[in-house]
Amino acid sequence: MHFTDIFIRRPVLATVVSLLILVLGFRAIDMLPIRQYPSTQSAVVTVTTVYTGADPALVSGFITTPLENSIARPTASTT
Repeated sequence: MHFTDIFIRRPVLATVVSLLILVLGFRAIDMLPIRQYPSTQSAVVTVTTVYTGADPALVSGFITTPLENSIARPTASTT
C-alpha cells in the first residue's frame, strides 16, 4: 500500500488536506513582517525654463518640451 492510495480511496480527505495547506499558506503570508518587502521611491524631475520676453506657448513648445523629452528618454550606457 502506497501513501497516495489513501487519497485515491478517500477524495474528501485529499480535499481537506489541500484546503488545510492552502489556509496555512495564507496565514503564513499574513504573518510575514513588513520589512521583508522592498521600499521603492519614484524619481521626480522638475524642469523650469525662463526666456525673458517670450510668451509661455513659445517657451513651452520650443524649449521646455524638447528639454523634458531629452531628460525622460533613457540613454544607452557606454561601458
